[in-house]
Amino acid sequence: MQKAAQAQEEAQLLLNVGGIVTAVENAADLENVAFWQQGDASLATKEKLAERQALRYHPLVLDALQKYWEAAQRSLQSGGDPSANELHREGHALMLRRIYRVMIKDFDPADCERCIAEDWARDAKGKDTLTRKSFCDAFFELADTWTNNIDAREYAAFLRTLFDSVSVQKQVIGPDGKVMMIAYVWKDEVECAFDEAYAVEEQPAVVQEAVQAATAKAPGVKLYKSESA
Repeated sequence: MQKAAQAQEEAQLLLNVGGIVTAVENAADLENVAFWQQGDASLATKEKLAERQALRYHPLVLDALQKYWEAAQRSLQSGGDPSANELHREGHALMLRRIYRVMIKDFDPADCERCIAEDWARDAKGKDTLTRKSFCDAFFELADTWTNNIDAREYAAFLRTLFDSVSVQKQVIGPDGKVMMIAYVWKDEVECAFDEAYAVEEQPAVVQEAVQAATAKAPGVKLYKSESA
């Protein structure tokens, strides 16, 4: 519950400084508020924040987060190690540049690098590398910002949809010259373009469709669990 309490304090701080908007006068005002800034005060209670934090360790969410980690490792010039537990700043920046291009309209290189530096400072907390846990925590927060409901399928769908926008399949060749496996790496940065779905005031349609598909395939899946793994 300590994390939930901390999250509640951070949420309240954002409300106080105007970083998150929970009420507007009319529809016209709503159009001027980016989706990621639209908050729901009912989801910021200590109990709801605890439920949201519990989704961090749901199998569907863990699987989606692992894909990002493996792609980040394999995309390094060194080839990386998907089983590693640390990621250097280089790998962090490679990934975020692509995500910035997909999610932020009117790409601004200077602003992109500033945001990446701020994210690194917040996520790495003064260390030279980012642990797998810190990396996954950061991406979970991104999903938590861009989803409407406390639903593991929705979080996982958002993560998978974004992942598909910034990654590409690559053959991994073994010592014998044969294909060992198909892995994912980041797309070339120039191939990552802004997706208009992230400019809308409501949750991106691509995420809604992915959630519906997941629900149809596994209608009995648990949405969240009360104990962390």
